[in-house]
Amino acid sequence: MRGIFLTLLTLLGISQASANTYFGLNGSWTGFTSSETDKYKLSPKGIGYGGILGVGKDFVGLEAFYQTFNAEGDIKHEGEKGKINMNAQAYGAALRFSFQSFFLRLGAGRYMLDQSIDLATTANRAAAEDIYNIQDSGTAKNGMLFGIGVHGKFAIGRMYLDYTRHQIASVGGYDTISLGLVWPFPESIFTTLSK
Repeated sequence: MRGIFLTLLTLLGISQASANTYFGLNGSWTGFTSSETDKYKLSPKGIGYGGILGVGKDFVGLEAFYQTFNAEGDIKHEGEKGKINMNAQAYGAALRFSFQSFFLRLGAGRYMLDQSIDLATTANRAAAEDIYNIQDSGTAKNGMLFGIGVHGKFAIGRMYLDYTRHQIASVGGYDTISLGLVWPFPESIFTTLSK
C-alpha cells in the first residue's frame, strides 16, 4: 500500500500544474454477500471507513484508495448460536469519471481478509468455516470494484455519496454505501516539495 501512495504522490507532484489534486475521507455502511451466505440466508453487515488520494483533469481522475469493511451477522450451526465476521481491508487504484452531478468508478484492489466464525464448540466452528468458505486472517486476494455516486460542492469541500461493489475472486463481494468529503490539495504544498 505504501508503494501505491508514494507513486501517486509523485504523480500528483508532477501533474500539479495541469490537474487538480485532492484527498478525501469517508464513512461507509458495508454488506457482504457470497453464494454460501446467500444460500443460507446470512447477511453480515457493519460499518467501515476509508480514504482516497487522487489527481484529475477535466472529467477523468486516478485515485489510490484504502477502505475497511466490517461485516457481522448472526449464525446458528447444529443448534449453537454465534457470530460470523466477514471483515477486510483493501487498497488499490481506480479511475474516476466525473460529470456535472455524478461520477463513475472502476478499479482494482488487493483485499486483506480477516473472516471468522465465533462458535464455542470447536467441531461446529470448523464445519461452519468450511461451509461458508471462511478466509483466515491474513489471506490476501485480488479483486475489482465498480461504483456510482453523486457529489456536490460546498464551502468546506466536495461532499459525495456513492455505492461501490468490491468483487473478490473466489470469495464474494462487499457492497458499500459511503458518505465522504473531498478537499483539494493547496498548491503551496507542491511548490514546497519541488524546491
